[in-house]
Order: sequence, then structure tokens, then C-alpha cells
Amino acid sequence: AIQGGLLNVKLAHLDQWTSARRILAGRYDRQFADTPLKVPPLDEHSQRVYHQYTVLVEHGQRDQLHHHLGQAGIASRIYYPTPLHLQPCFAHFGYGRGQLPVCEQAAGQVLSLPIFAEMTEPQQDEVIGAVRKFFDVA
Repeated sequence: AIQGGLLNVKLAHLDQWTSARRILAGRYDRQFADTPLKVPPLDEHSQRVYHQYTVLVEHGQRDQLHHHLGQAGIASRIYYPTPLHLQPCFAHFGYGRGQLPVCEQAAGQVLSLPIFAEMTEPQQDEVIGAVRKFFDVA
């Protein structure tokens, strides 16, 4: 009951928080347009809420960028390092390595950068600066 009450209060702020994250995501999009980062495509009938700002980083660079950001005190996350079809809990479906190559490729490239509704421009500038420095983009 307590958790439900708290979530009910938060629900009133959901549209405002979503709007704030979309603004931040748009800023990331613009600032990273001249870098090798790619944003996974969006279905034309969908709208992102940007609970995470996940980008695709070329193989070999994702882990280096993750480490680089960590060294700069910036948290980034690799939420799904193993595709679902290769996780033991889904083994009963019978999928093996190589059967869903796009999923496997994405799992090796995805990195989520910090984004939250209360993120300030200076906080986001730190992330942007560190990413641009990694790719040596002025």
C-alpha cells in the first residue's frame, strides 16, 4: 500500500519527466551526430521515453568507452551483455549462438549513457565532453 501510494504521487509527474528526458536525449542526439555513436532505430509508430539513452558503439570501442567514462567519474551501463536467447533461463526455446545475429551484434555494442529527468545541462555537458574527447571530436 505504501509503495502504491508513492507511485501514485510520482505518476502525476510522469509526463513532465518524460518531456525532460526527451529534451536531454535530443541534445545528446545533436551533440553526438558527428561521432561514431549510433542510436538504435525507432519504429515509426513508437515514441521513446528515454528511461535509458542507449547507443551503439563499434565493436572493440564499447568497452573502451565504458572504461573511459568510468575513469572520468561518469556512470554508464551495459545492461544486456548477453542476448536473451543465449541466457540459460531461455535455453528451453532452443536458440543457439548465430541464430539471432542482429541481437548478438547489438549485445556487443550497446552502452547506456546517463539520463534522468533532473539532469542539468552542466551534468550532461560532462558526459558529452567525455564522449567527444574519447572519439577525439572537438
